[in-house]
Amino acid sequence: DDAAVTKEDALQRDIEDTLSYIEEHDATLRDYEQLAADYAHYEQHLDMEVTEYERLTDTRNDLNVKHELWTGVQSFVSRMREWRQCTLDALDQEEMQAALKNYIKLVGKCSRYMAATAEHHECIQYLKRHVMQLKKCMPLVQHLSSPC
Repeated sequence: DDAAVTKEDALQRDIEDTLSYIEEHDATLRDYEQLAADYAHYEQHLDMEVTEYERLTDTRNDLNVKHELWTGVQSFVSRMREWRQCTLDALDQEEMQAALKNYIKLVGKCSRYMAATAEHHECIQYLKRHVMQLKKCMPLVQHLSSPC
């Protein structure tokens, strides 16, 4: 189906573009964190009160969660593609269950962290919707894969 392939390609480009954007900002943030550490070092040696950069810490936490979300979506899309191409007997159900559990945790973590915007965050909603669909399908996959 050409529409599905085009949609999947567009999603992959969005993921790659977003991760690239996050990594660029991560490099800049690391520079600022190093600068803050240098300032703290100088302030200590000058017997000054060490300045806390709360906004810098908040930005780091925010960036880390968003990076984890987007790498999780990338991993999920890749695994789903692999799993769709496998035969039922070739699927490692334990690995699938472990991965599903991790994706559910990721959705929960990102939803809690971005609680104010989670409903409107398309990436969280995309991952949540597809993870829950997979969760509903797992008993069927297990049943169809059983040797009985």
